[in-house]
Amino acid sequence: MGNAWHDGLVALVQTIAGAVQILVGGLVWWVIFTALLVVVMRKLRRKPGQPGTLAT
Repeated sequence: MGNAWHDGLVALVQTIAGAVQILVGGLVWWVIFTALLVVVMRKLRRKPGQPGTLAT
């Protein structure tokens, strides 16, 4: 009975650790994507003729 509890808790901890790993790994990509989107949007909103303006 004690061994079953231990195995169940180990499985639970591994499941939670896997979910946290996926969330943290995905968070890095969302931060990179958001930063790129902000940079592109700022460049697109500049008036034509200003340095750093993206041509559309």
